[in-house]
Amino acid sequence: MTERPIVAMIGAGRWGRNILRTLADSTTVAYVAHGGSGETTAFVRSSYPSAVETKDYHDALTDDTVEAVAIATPIETHVDIVRDALSAKKHVFCEKPLALAREHVHELYALATEHDRVLMTGYLYLFDPEYCALIDAFDGVSGIEAEFTWEKFGSFDAAIDENLLVHDLALAHALLGSVTLDSIEKKEADVITLTVTGERGRARIHIDRTKEHRIKRVSVHAHDIVRTHEWTADNLLDLELASFITSIPEGADSNEKRQRIDESIAAVIEELRR
Repeated sequence: MTERPIVAMIGAGRWGRNILRTLADSTTVAYVAHGGSGETTAFVRSSYPSAVETKDYHDALTDDTVEAVAIATPIETHVDIVRDALSAKKHVFCEKPLALAREHVHELYALATEHDRVLMTGYLYLFDPEYCALIDAFDGVSGIEAEFTWEKFGSFDAAIDENLLVHDLALAHALLGSVTLDSIEKKEADVITLTVTGERGRARIHIDRTKEHRIKRVSVHAHDIVRTHEWTADNLLDLELASFITSIPEGADSNEKRQRIDESIAAVIEELRR
């Protein structure tokens, strides 16, 4: 890896621009590939004049100087773009979810292993230092009971399970060691409530994206240990992308835990959609 990795950004919508801005602080952004709107073209050319602006992400994948790509495109495009990027031997950061089917998750991680490349999915709430400390407090503890609550207004551009639930499934997996769908209390277009079980306990997850207020919170207890946490930090994307960049020298060796999370999430989504 070069001292300042050379990367490409694929997708330059609202969230893609946040990723792009963060990457530009610690990497050399050589390409920005996007869907081709005039406004996006003007944004890229004015904000990142040294980057190649292109409508075809394969331009970046065929450039051997590009070490890694970040992907923030519509969910239904993730599998194909990640497959192409890994086949081109690029390290990959992909916004959540990586894939909605276990067979695709398995395929993509197998490709990452074949080419010894990092594959990371963007579950930024996992990188909250206080939540990491909460997980440490329950390390090795069984009988965990957790309650995840997320209320907000917005994020209507994709189904609630693939746009929001996947985040809390990743959080529950990190806490419980695994996640399997146990029961569904409510499943509507904008509200979902369910329970998952894991190796060390269970978690109830409630998400409502129609509320005017915003809260993202977890309460956890087991035996005499009780912890609560609210997500309020505004630097989680910085921490997440720093983790991706520092993982690059490890190659595929760093993928094992991430693969377990992505496979478990895909299994829950598959179960929900039966």
